[in-house]
Amino acid sequence: MCLCLLAVACMSLGFEVKATGRGAAPATKIQDLSDRLPAKPSVKPGWTIPIEDLGFAQPGANYLGQRNVLASLDFAGEDRVLFTFRIPGLMRREAESAGEDQRTIRAVVLDVKSGAVLARSEWTVHDRERYLLAGGDARFLLRDMDSIYELDANLNRRPLLHFPGPVEWMGVSPGGELIVTDSIEAKQKAGDEDTGSGQDTVLRILHGDTGKVELVARVRTAVRPAVGASGTYGTLRGNGEQWVVVESQFGGAMRPVDEVTSACMPRLDLVSEKVVLATSCTGSGGYTLTALNTGGGTLWSAAETEHATWPQFVTSRGGLRFAREALYVSQPVNSFDPLTNSDIKGQWVRVFDTATGAVALETPVAPILDAGGNVALSPSGRRVAVLNGSAIQIFELPDAPPLPESTAARSTH
Repeated sequence: MCLCLLAVACMSLGFEVKATGRGAAPATKIQDLSDRLPAKPSVKPGWTIPIEDLGFAQPGANYLGQRNVLASLDFAGEDRVLFTFRIPGLMRREAESAGEDQRTIRAVVLDVKSGAVLARSEWTVHDRERYLLAGGDARFLLRDMDSIYELDANLNRRPLLHFPGPVEWMGVSPGGELIVTDSIEAKQKAGDEDTGSGQDTVLRILHGDTGKVELVARVRTAVRPAVGASGTYGTLRGNGEQWVVVESQFGGAMRPVDEVTSACMPRLDLVSEKVVLATSCTGSGGYTLTALNTGGGTLWSAAETEHATWPQFVTSRGGLRFAREALYVSQPVNSFDPLTNSDIKGQWVRVFDTATGAVALETPVAPILDAGGNVALSPSGRRVAVLNGSAIQIFELPDAPPLPESTAARSTH
């Protein structure tokens, strides 16, 4: 069975997909997104919650470019926001942590309208990657070292999953049913391919309620696939700059979704079980966002400026809206012109209606958090929380249009 988590991995197994022409040209006109950093939000915030008294301090410029996760924002239902952040101070090192950084994270649950603190806690984590993830139905998962914990309403931790080695990354399916992890573990046997370290990166896809493993694979490098309830989404190279978006189902079947044009391997983000977003590279250095119906067909396409880089992706619980935030840079970033701190001029967020591609909100954010963590969408997609200066701004938006019904798609082997 070809798991097609990466096109290169599939091709190395002898699997070949040829572009069919199906879906190669978007059915809708490509809309142009603004290439200017907005000076203020396009919608006035409904509520503003001051956060200085919580102990939050804006990170210094020395963190810029390091991609450290310094804060997180998430909705716990429609009327509460979970805000977490690193408590400022010197980073300590523990001998038993093999050099991994120990940080203290403060977490508070805030009432959207009053700003009142409803729950508070502090945790210790041991690296600088994303540590917190919304797992669906106001459920939150905390990753630290070789374990994943579930948080209760008072932010207390209870062990959920334990791994044979440190978990370096975790993700979830749109509905929160599946948890995806990359962990570093010892090789299974001496005959395994030598990486020089005696360790492998292990990808797992597990059911969050039972811990049952749906898929496990030892991979050469970190793999962070777009995972849905029935399988993973990836891309295979077609003819020229054509890429075939495919679903590799857990049962072993492979199903083509559609095609996109890109000068690089497209990035895929699963907005919901009905929509996958492909971010493609243009020959001029810009990007194209293409929303595909997972049952086949293009919903819309939008041209993104070449001045947007290091994008982060956040979706609402039902997938009616998603947010894409990016750094605004003075020049395009590529292998010949790498990013420097002086190139970064700001960071901004766009919130899209998934069904149509309309921009429901556009706003600058500060401080610049190049690893994200400063925007959240409520489960309905009607509220957006943004970390801006010394406050959290809450925006209230109209109802989003419904998602299209996915057409039935025939699996191919």
